[in-house]
Amino acid sequence: MRNLLLLLMILLTAAGCSPNSSESDFEDSTTLNFNKGWEFVKDIDPEVSDDHFSQNSTIEWEQVSLPHTANIEPLVITDQQWQGDAFYRKFFEIDSAYSDNHIAVRFGAAMHEADIWLNGEKIRNHKGGYLPFVVNVSKYLNFDTENVLLVRLNNENNPTIPPGKPIETLDFNWFSGLYRNVDLLIDEKIHITNPIAVDRVSAGGVLVNYTEVSDESATVNIQTDIENFDVTDRNVSVKTVLMDSSGHVISELISEPQAVESGSYHLIDQQIEVNQPKLWSPNSPYLYTLTIELLEDGEAIDFWQKRIGIRTMSFTEDHQFVLNGEPLQLRGTNRHQSYPYIGYALSENAQFRDAYKIKDAGFNFIRTAHYPPSTSFLEAADELGLLFMNAIPGWQFFGDEEFQELAYRDIRDMIRRDRNHPSIVIWEASLNESDMPESFMEQAHEIVHEELPFENTYTSGWIDHAYDIFIPARQHASPPEYWASYPKEKPLFVAEYGDWEYYAHNAGFNQDAYEDLQEEERNSRQLRGDGQVRLAQQALNFQEAHNSNLQGWAFGDANWVMYDYNRGYDVNLEASGIRDIFRLPKFTNYYYQSQGGPNMDPSADFNRPMIYIANFWHDAGYT
Repeated sequence: MRNLLLLLMILLTAAGCSPNSSESDFEDSTTLNFNKGWEFVKDIDPEVSDDHFSQNSTIEWEQVSLPHTANIEPLVITDQQWQGDAFYRKFFEIDSAYSDNHIAVRFGAAMHEADIWLNGEKIRNHKGGYLPFVVNVSKYLNFDTENVLLVRLNNENNPTIPPGKPIETLDFNWFSGLYRNVDLLIDEKIHITNPIAVDRVSAGGVLVNYTEVSDESATVNIQTDIENFDVTDRNVSVKTVLMDSSGHVISELISEPQAVESGSYHLIDQQIEVNQPKLWSPNSPYLYTLTIELLEDGEAIDFWQKRIGIRTMSFTEDHQFVLNGEPLQLRGTNRHQSYPYIGYALSENAQFRDAYKIKDAGFNFIRTAHYPPSTSFLEAADELGLLFMNAIPGWQFFGDEEFQELAYRDIRDMIRRDRNHPSIVIWEASLNESDMPESFMEQAHEIVHEELPFENTYTSGWIDHAYDIFIPARQHASPPEYWASYPKEKPLFVAEYGDWEYYAHNAGFNQDAYEDLQEEERNSRQLRGDGQVRLAQQALNFQEAHNSNLQGWAFGDANWVMYDYNRGYDVNLEASGIRDIFRLPKFTNYYYQSQGGPNMDPSADFNRPMIYIANFWHDAGYT
């Protein structure tokens, strides 16, 4: 295996590949980062010709690396953002020594309809801009000579692709490009599968869950999915190693050899007993490292590794949230992943930075808005100690049968990509503020429990039907009680608050037809440059709403929103962020920071005792 990896690195370095992409949820030793050496062009004839595959192309290609956005947008998008066709292509070579391997390309995300060609032959179409897809290229490759991979992307309005609603009426923007990592996967014909590629319910790759969890002991249950693409039967075993955060081995298991017939797959189940486990929590986000090797004749032929966190969660009889046996009130925020100018094409460091600032603001919980984030962001949540509600793409739109099937697929792919993250405690299998029929909600709820048939699996939705947890926005109820009088039929989480109820007196759903607006000085949408009086008003609004939420029995809430962002239907920034679009803090950031402690440990990274004077030395126009 080591010789294979070394040789692959040598062979593929010139092709713009590097090993060990941390964006990969199912990292292994034959995963090579495919981000370098791409060419890009946009706004040309979308029809594909021989010219697209030629090194002597008459098309003026631009040299780019991934992640990449197809268009640099203005800071404030006053006209509709760029939409259209964009092309990416990459030339690369692979030695014929690997002609018997299983080779695939994994796209972390592509916005939002992708057509894929290899060496002039169209091999895949994929609809959906927020989750990965895997293309098996084994039979289309040329060895010992040049290959060309071509991707055509289209990000125009499409009612069949969630979120479905046109950008010009949407409360956020989807952007463009190959904006997450692309990886080349080179495996033995028999290998640990990719859960997205094999499309098996509650299977594929490695699935980890925990039972009998306490301070004294915990059981780590590991399911490994192995598939044999070879023409002959193969005999393999699985070696599983659990290490603590210092790299010391806690447990090591090797399964009995298992015959896997040609063209079939096999699930191998293992259990590791951990004595006195260090449980993962926001205050102590302890991560173990789980390593799995696929062995044949004693030699490792495949490898998988991921950091995991042992924890348990539940709800009390009166629907309060319990983590590791202790009640915990969730204090959260919502976050859009967009960034100035580059849209969604954030680096992994920028993803970590976004999560760090959320933790530093005093929050212990994030609700994604309104789509699955980068896995780099989830890795940061695992490491920093941020509980998470993951969500499928959707906002105020419900489409036709194809749209619904793609939404169901998004639920499965989201879970298969993210299911081993200890930070994720709730799955929002709901189209936010959309008029979903009961049949859709019931099916969405059922899919989550099919994929994760475990005791501590919880779904959520903004309509009080089918889902395990009810997550309305504060403005979906009427003042002054809002949700304080909800009849405790199921756990309640206030998923949005602090913005809309201070923005429009009618506080309804139809945000592009609002009326009876509040005076500018009174609402929560305040830019960082609007002055200290208006920034103090924003902080007061959030404080009032958060305190009101605490008067009810909701087990937590999430403000709207962490960072200012562009939105399709308005020429102004949505400015109710507690930090601006550049992630610089407003006064409200410090209000939340004051709620997150104090942690008196001098070595603590977060929630230390703090004081902030909400005042500018000089504020022109105010006295």
